Amino acid sequence: PGQCLTPSMSGGVAPHPLFPGTAASHAETLRAASRALQVARRSGTGTWAGLWGLAEGRNVDLYSILRDPEHALAQGWIMIGGGRPMSWAPPRDVGAPPARDENRGQSRISHLP
Repeated sequence: PGQCLTPSMSGGVAPHPLFPGTAASHAETLRAASRALQVARRSGTGTWAGLWGLAEGRNVDLYSILRDPEHALAQGWIMIGGGRPMSWAPPRDVGAPPARDENRGQSRISHLP
């Protein structure tokens, strides 16, 4: 009571289909957008990250691209962007939950329809 809360959000975006001229599945697009969201959340709150496939990457394994987008960018397979400078390097502790900002509480929403 009496506290002012400032909501913020992070977003991850990817086009569908992920690569031009392909008939990619919705699942691949969601995986790419999820990876972008992961990057945005690791860089702090209130920003966005996006990943766009280029024609040169359409035959590359999607797992390889999403595991190390910085390598995929260097190969010319994708373009990446965001609302601020951020690292797309693979997470060091894949199994560890993301660190929480001490000013934010635990989310009570586990799934949105």
